[in-house]
Amino acid sequence: MPLFDFFGAKKKKKVLVVEDDPAIRGMIGMILADAGCELIEAENGQAGVEAAQQHMPDLIIMDVMMPVMSGFDATQAIRADPKVQAIPIIMCTARDKMADVEKSLTVGANDYLPKPINVPRFKAKVAQYIGAF
Repeated sequence: MPLFDFFGAKKKKKVLVVEDDPAIRGMIGMILADAGCELIEAENGQAGVEAAQQHMPDLIIMDVMMPVMSGFDATQAIRADPKVQAIPIIMCTARDKMADVEKSLTVGANDYLPKPINVPRFKAKVAQYIGAF
């Protein structure tokens, strides 16, 4: 995706945050807004899959434990859809056992960040995928 539009203005990177906790979504949203990102929000895995298909974000931040559809299942659904399967996904969850990290990567996540969110580490991971910050 080009970083600049036709007139040379820098394009905002779109980041989809799939998180059922509104406080965490808000905190992540503030961090991403500071980087000039456009925020797209979804409060469960199913809504996240639909938002990915509709908005074609540059990056997805995915929680694991959510109602309706888990982050694991949502990630698998995104990876199974040729339209959105290449979008990088960072799992961001309180589940921090090695088995959870391995499962995140097995279902198709590109990376993993534990909660509570460490802001400098979060920014570094986001920058790694979309160059923000």
